[in-house]
Amino acid sequence: MWRPRKWEPGYTKSSEWIDNAGTCSDSDRLSRAPRVVGHPKVDGYDGSLSHGGVKYLRFLMDQYFAAEPMDRLNKGLFALAAYNAGPERVQQLRGEAAKRGLNPNVWFSHVEVIAADRLGRETVTYVSNIYKYYVAYKLVLEDEEERRKTREKVKRDVRG
Repeated sequence: MWRPRKWEPGYTKSSEWIDNAGTCSDSDRLSRAPRVVGHPKVDGYDGSLSHGGVKYLRFLMDQYFAAEPMDRLNKGLFALAAYNAGPERVQQLRGEAAKRGLNPNVWFSHVEVIAADRLGRETVTYVSNIYKYYVAYKLVLEDEEERRKTREKVKRDVRG
């Protein structure tokens, strides 16, 4: 559910909307991303949401998760969670996971459980949905590579 947020210092619009987890729309989040990074303009930003989103995700990974003892997949999952719920909130969730005896460096079945409890399903669903697309895309690429190899083998066999 989205609701109007109160005016905050540094933002020009008082009519922006935030959801129950305290996050705002993707376009609003990305329009603020350069200021969050500390630059009036992100280098190379072409104005598209996808390009700006990728730049901001890279910033989140580098700023908050690069030195953490987690695998590359979990760094990406935590960056997505931070994109959706905010990096400070994700750090708080990781701390709470550790206190409850869960691994603070693993998203699925660990910090994800805390996020669902504290924030509701939005962030958990957001990360899970993107992960499903990632898995599907990865499988398609693997299948295409296998098909390419098979075609090359058939061509060699026909010639030889």
